[in-house]
Amino acid sequence: MTEFTNNAVAPDEITAEIPKILGTSQNLPQAEGLSFTPLEAAFIRAQQVVIPFAFSVPFLIFTGINLLRGRVEILFANWWLALVYLGLVTIAVMMVPVVVRAKGYALRDHDIHYRAGVIWQKFITLPFNRIQHVEVESGPVERFFKLASVKIYTAGGGKTDMTIPGLGFAQATKLRDFIIAKAAASQTWQRSDALEQMADQQWDVSENKAVPPSVDAAPQASVKNEAEDQGDQRNDG
Repeated sequence: MTEFTNNAVAPDEITAEIPKILGTSQNLPQAEGLSFTPLEAAFIRAQQVVIPFAFSVPFLIFTGINLLRGRVEILFANWWLALVYLGLVTIAVMMVPVVVRAKGYALRDHDIHYRAGVIWQKFITLPFNRIQHVEVESGPVERFFKLASVKIYTAGGGKTDMTIPGLGFAQATKLRDFIIAKAAASQTWQRSDALEQMADQQWDVSENKAVPPSVDAAPQASVKNEAEDQGDQRNDG
């Protein structure tokens, strides 16, 4: 039996330890050198339509409340708020192409990657063997621009673990089918590997090889011995 150890691993030893864990002499391929697939150009236009409406909600609420209360003078006194609103909307709309081009996804044999962010960058990696559910979603604005989003859920997760927006309908459907096929294949391989291990254990037993005693064997033997000792004491008495 392999002796259980729990030794400390220094941060600079992590890269060297991964091949040992996987039982291979090669390091894992790094995700930094991946070629990410960009999102659809129509997603830029879709975001440029959504942003002005999103920014206008608090402005319209402020204006509506003051109009209902007859406080028109407050609106004229705070005319500068309109300039602030226009300035924020203009900056946000101009930044959309930069933000969208920073997003993308990449596929490998065993996992999928997604990146986003310009200043605060985010990289997400999901192994296919952890994926349980994939769905394609398209809201009103996305449908108008013929776009869709792919949402990926993993085992034990109640919320979306990865969302890839800004895909065409056909592209989103193909990506969903590909991920589902890869996830099914990975899980099938895991089950077959587990069955092979079980078969090897059964073969060991049939060959009368030494099998380590179970955890419950020692307590049961102890209880049996105590019962025999008590019986012997009664007989002696």
